[in-house]
Amino acid sequence: ALQKNQIHKPTKSAMECDAHIAGLFIQNYASIYQVLSELKKRTKHFNPNKVLDIGFGPATGMIALNQLMGNEFKPEVKDALIVGDKSMKDRAKILLSRQLNEYTGDIKDLELEMDEAQEMLEDVDENVFQDEIDDRVGAIKTNHIKVKTKLRDYLSPTKKYDLIIATHQLLQDSSRFPFQVDENVDILLKSLSPNGHLVLVERGNPLGFEIVARARHVMIRPDRNGNENGKIPRSYQKNENTKGK
Repeated sequence: ALQKNQIHKPTKSAMECDAHIAGLFIQNYASIYQVLSELKKRTKHFNPNKVLDIGFGPATGMIALNQLMGNEFKPEVKDALIVGDKSMKDRAKILLSRQLNEYTGDIKDLELEMDEAQEMLEDVDENVFQDEIDDRVGAIKTNHIKVKTKLRDYLSPTKKYDLIIATHQLLQDSSRFPFQVDENVDILLKSLSPNGHLVLVERGNPLGFEIVARARHVMIRPDRNGNENGKIPRSYQKNENTKGK
C-alpha cells in the first residue's frame, strides 16, 4: 500500500504490527530524532512539559524524544495516540519500558533491584538458569508493564500540549488531498498550547513533500497577507472551504 499510494495505512492485525516495526520503525525513528534534534538546537531551554505523540507505530516519536532528552526527562504529561490495531499498544509498552525515563518508580529503587538481580545471577549455574527461562518462555503480559507514557485511544478536545509529534497523520486518503490535510492541521493546532511546537513528519516522496507544503501554507497563509511584507509567522485562521469531496 505504501509503494502504491505513497502514504501509510494503519495496521489491522498483530502480524501487520510486527511487519510495520520490522520494516519501518528504524527509518521513522531516525527521521523523528533528526527533526527533534534540530528543534532542540534552535530552541532555548527546550524542555516540553506536556507532550503528545501521534502515529501508526509503537509510540516512535516518544521513544525518540526520550532518547534525545536523556534519563532525567520527566515531563508532567506524556501521551501517545497510536492509530491502528490494539496490538501496537502492547509493542509500544514493551519498547518504552526499556527506557529509563519511562520508569514509574524511584530510580534509586531500580538501581538496587538491578544490583540484587546481578548478585542472584552470579550465584546461579548458567545452564540451569537458561533451562528455566526456556521452560517459561511465552507472551509478555503487557498489562503488568507500567510506563509514564499514557497510551490513548482518542485525542482529547480540551487538552493542550507544548509539543506535538505527528508522524504520517495528515493524509489518510489521497483522493481527499488537500482538504484532509487542512482538516487534520486544524485539529492538531487546536491541541497545541501557545508558543508550543508542532513537529510534522511525512514520507520523503513527492506526495509527502506536497503534504508538508500544504500544511505550511495552511498555517502561514501568505495569500491572506499580501500587504505586510512577508512577516512570519502570521496568525492562524481556519480555511472555511475544507470539506472537499
